[in-house]
Amino acid sequence: MAALLFARAGLVRLTRPLADYYAAGRLVPAFLNSLAIAGSSVAVLAFVGGAGAIDFDWQGAILLLLGAGVGLVLAGLLIAPYLRGYGGYTLPDFLAERFDAETMRPLGVFAVVLCSFPALGAVLVGFGLLGQAVLALPVWTGIAAGLVMIFVATLLGGMRSLSLSQIAYYAVMLLAGLIAVLTVLWQTGSAAALDSLLIDEVVPTLTWRPFAQTSPVNSLALLFCLVTGFASLPYLLMRSFAAPDAGDARVSFLGAPVFLFLLCATAPALAALYEAASVASGDALSMIGEAVLVVGAVAALLSAGAALALSMGTVLAYDVYFKSASPTLRSAGSFSWRVCLLSWSPSWPALPRC
Repeated sequence: MAALLFARAGLVRLTRPLADYYAAGRLVPAFLNSLAIAGSSVAVLAFVGGAGAIDFDWQGAILLLLGAGVGLVLAGLLIAPYLRGYGGYTLPDFLAERFDAETMRPLGVFAVVLCSFPALGAVLVGFGLLGQAVLALPVWTGIAAGLVMIFVATLLGGMRSLSLSQIAYYAVMLLAGLIAVLTVLWQTGSAAALDSLLIDEVVPTLTWRPFAQTSPVNSLALLFCLVTGFASLPYLLMRSFAAPDAGDARVSFLGAPVFLFLLCATAPALAALYEAASVASGDALSMIGEAVLVVGAVAALLSAGAALALSMGTVLAYDVYFKSASPTLRSAGSFSWRVCLLSWSPSWPALPRC
């Protein structure tokens, strides 16, 4: 059911103007843009924590959230409004125009791919491990399923599909978190139990461990990396182009930390359900825990993976092919053309309606 919901949210009419594919027609309001940014940031936080960058206590979690929140705020104040004010479609295009040098375009493409491809690989591995843990499937089967879901839910319709699907992802993640909270409260009868469940029962079962050396210097270094990293992630910054104006682009990033905190506030309850689901005793709590965790994890992985795939796809299609390798199309006026490969018709393989 969740997979069908995600696919339906991402499926749109294939033949659309260029602005729809690259920037969702520039019609995504700040509120919905904030939801999309927050939803696609969850997987990044999970990967940083899972890599052992923080200790499993509230101090480490606060450090992680603080770095992400400050980074998004900086992006909203210093970067996003100017990207939207430029009126283009991609970061490399903005850099080429800003510095009035076409040599900046390939550098921008290289930077986007370099930042996005390893992260997309991590997301796909997450799909593989999830399929292996839940359905006992080979890792490659889970990776293939993740690729198919990303393609169906996003790449067919571009930014318009991504915007619609990411709203669905956020709603599913928030609903999963609320169900987890209610389930744990139903079982324990006290919200205070969440802390003890997280620290005493769940953490020892995790296979990863934090870095051996912790110090204020390391904490500040991690905070600096998180702030600068979140402020410059290409797949987050590209949401600036979908906002109606520069003001909405700014508010989109300033509001995203609030919605991100709402998702992360349910993490203790989800961790408690992880402990219950890992027992796999067949009782009601284990079944609810496993279902909630799987649906929430798929939504988080899809939200980040789809955005990462689209960020690379747009720069390769627009900056490498359209702006560099296809001068005939460019001379005809880029803003009046449709995305040829998405204009499929029964007359295929004749040329699409461009």
